[in-house]
Amino acid sequence: MKFTGGSLKNFLGGGKCAAAAEDRAATPIRIRRADKREAMRIETLRAADVFLGEGRSPVACLVRDVSETGLRLLIETPHKLPEQLRLVLNHPRQERTCRVMWQLEGEVGLMFIE
Repeated sequence: MKFTGGSLKNFLGGGKCAAAAEDRAATPIRIRRADKREAMRIETLRAADVFLGEGRSPVACLVRDVSETGLRLLIETPHKLPEQLRLVLNHPRQERTCRVMWQLEGEVGLMFIE
């Protein structure tokens, strides 16, 4: 599922930071691995929590970059993440259901499915 209209700006918190990020969006960021994403990334650093299932405590993480179709998290967990999880973004609070596309040590790529 893609962000539509101003939703990506809302995801980035609106205001000057989001406007600056949109201005930079014309230049994709460099990454260490092959980028298979179709949508352009916008760098960010935003607090979030990952919920892995009922009765389990959330895992704190940081959103490192975002596109219309997904995002990359910095997360420290010794466990393999489930195929699908719920991501709760802080300030402003937003919830998304995501599919885990890849997981490397300390990083996870998620695709929005809801």
